[in-house]
Amino acid sequence: MHTTKITLTKKALLTAMALITTATLLVVGMLAMTTNAASQHAGVSSNAAAVPGGADFILTVKHADSAVEELEVDHSLEATLPEFSVYADEADPYGGDQAVFASEGVSVTYSATAKEWVINFGSAITNSIKNEPAGITFYLTFKTSTGTVLWGGTSPTTPESTFKFNLTAGTGDSVQLDVQEEDTSAVIPGVPNTSTVN
Repeated sequence: MHTTKITLTKKALLTAMALITTATLLVVGMLAMTTNAASQHAGVSSNAAAVPGGADFILTVKHADSAVEELEVDHSLEATLPEFSVYADEADPYGGDQAVFASEGVSVTYSATAKEWVINFGSAITNSIKNEPAGITFYLTFKTSTGTVLWGGTSPTTPESTFKFNLTAGTGDSVQLDVQEEDTSAVIPGVPNTSTVN
């Protein structure tokens, strides 16, 4: 049996190790950017923990993009509960359908300053969701006034705009909106960030 011995110089070995390390850091960095994508566009929170104690379910959704005019709310219980849209309009977040929302016991407010909708589902819909053993999954979409999708979607749904809640257990997904100044420079974990903000 004949074996071949490969000899690498110290410089070649160090270069190879540096390339492997850099490639690994770039992959990890891309995964981190993908994981945090939702926080760059939306903030979602709720009072799900208070619902088992008798509170009505309240969903709060924030957006970062000033072009957002509509929040489309689709969900997993479409066979029994209505899906809807609300609008970035403090005077009429219902888009002219306040009577329809009121008939379901739902109230909505919008704050232009906070870029935030607060949706109170009322007792009837809260109880309907509580009675579902699997809970409810929301699929959120931000749209412009012309219907252009800015974030999320339902055909297909996107993981970053999908939020699950179990109101019997008082649990639910949430994400904070990251409203930091946009930095277009790459941030690689383990590598010092030398960029400056003026």
